[in-house]
Amino acid sequence: MNKKLYRNIGIMAGILFLAAIGVALYMFYKPHRNIAAAQADYTLTATELYHDFRTNEAAANQKYLAADQGKVIQVSGIIKEINHDRQGGVSLVLNDLPMLSGGINCSIRLIDKEKAGKLRKGVRITVKGECTGYMDITDEVTLINCVLM
Repeated sequence: MNKKLYRNIGIMAGILFLAAIGVALYMFYKPHRNIAAAQADYTLTATELYHDFRTNEAAANQKYLAADQGKVIQVSGIIKEINHDRQGGVSLVLNDLPMLSGGINCSIRLIDKEKAGKLRKGVRITVKGECTGYMDITDEVTLINCVLM
């Protein structure tokens, strides 16, 4: 009886282990959301988005963030900064008003890295990406998976 019980427990543990590996592989290899093809939930300027988060962060989180992933936001603004990371990624900070310390930090997808490399400070651009919220430390609203429009 004990032998049979241990064997059944071992089989069930094996099945659960394989199921867990299957779920992990699915999550790791699932395709990224196609931001370029997605309809923007909101279209606004960098100043408007920044102002929404600075005046009432809780309301802005409710409006621009979704439970499972950020809503797609299309933002236009003037490039204040261009930053390159060690992995070859590019992020832009958009800010229409020079007197503002913060802005909109847009992490450009690697696919658009070549286009982003041709951009210069002071140029007005439009990007579309997923909003992940406001970072108080950097005083910036963050958009990820951004594509240049």
